[in-house]
Amino acid sequence: MAYSKQDYSFALDESSILTQVYNATKDRKYFCPYCNAPMIPRQGAKRKWHFAHKPDTHGLCSYESYLHKLAKMLIKKCFDETDKFHITFNVESTCNIVDCPINIKTPCSWHEPKTFEIKRLYDTCSIEKRVDNFIADLVLTSSTNPSREPIIIEIYVTHKSTEEKINSGLRIIEIKIKSEEDIAAILNARSISESDLFPEDIFYVNEYSEKIDEDSVKFYNFKGHNDTTPSYKYQHQRFHFWIDNKPYYHNSKISLDEDYDYNIFNCLSALTPELSSAVFRIDSSHPIDLDFAFAELEKSGLNIKFCNMCNFYKYNEYLCRSLCTLYKSKGTAKYPRLSCANTCPHFSLRKFDYQPNECDDFGYKIYIKR
Repeated sequence: MAYSKQDYSFALDESSILTQVYNATKDRKYFCPYCNAPMIPRQGAKRKWHFAHKPDTHGLCSYESYLHKLAKMLIKKCFDETDKFHITFNVESTCNIVDCPINIKTPCSWHEPKTFEIKRLYDTCSIEKRVDNFIADLVLTSSTNPSREPIIIEIYVTHKSTEEKINSGLRIIEIKIKSEEDIAAILNARSISESDLFPEDIFYVNEYSEKIDEDSVKFYNFKGHNDTTPSYKYQHQRFHFWIDNKPYYHNSKISLDEDYDYNIFNCLSALTPELSSAVFRIDSSHPIDLDFAFAELEKSGLNIKFCNMCNFYKYNEYLCRSLCTLYKSKGTAKYPRLSCANTCPHFSLRKFDYQPNECDDFGYKIYIKR
């Protein structure tokens, strides 16, 4: 059955009741919700059923105007008839942990979706009602508490809300509508969700519908601020460099293999026994450069050394591996265990080539077990 995104699926019957074409009958008269011109239900076998303007009135109405009026009518009807209606918008949150475990300079912040059941506070939905100096498409108010700040819903088909309206301080939900399917998405979910949420928060309506696109819903003047402990989803990654009591060193690595444990945790994760028993440990917000780790190890006073901290431990391009360059002249092992540096009489500390990361969210802490 052929489908057009500009089909009119709704019309008003003789009693001004909004009627879907699947419930229309040939013995009744129907009118366009926007221009009020007569409409004919087309219920054939080749095309998707729809209402059509009569030929002499077709040019008097635009699909965009029809959508705008239809959205207002259907959203009001849904709000009036449902027991629950939710709104979800992004609230900026800031981490309230005083002693950051990875010592990030500026507290982490993130946008977290918060959902509210607004029918607990608002029980009335009005079409084209004046609020201050503006005529709003839909206005949510409370009959039990008339002083409660209203919520304005603006339907955006071709024209966004004006800067004057946005800057008024009124709480505005602006919804972009491109087709009847965008309206159906709101009705099916009985909720309005701000764009830029997580992919799993965006839903599909039916086989013809499209995913709600970016910026299709905007909330203005709702934004609050929340100081809170971040849930796991919003915690910063934590990387580790540590030395066990053998002593060997270990360094967290980044991997695309999600099934492999590379000792990367979130900042508030509990330490494993291996990490908590380390004699030396760096916890960092970023992958840890070995030169940085070795420089901090040298400053720690633990007197733990590794061959790759030595001037005589070099990478050999021909052999494609590192080796001790003193193996011929001093009889050292050509490929020593890195911890051999702790007993090697020829160890010579090299200069570490490391430039600290100056980005705002870079932080680290060093733990030393004496």
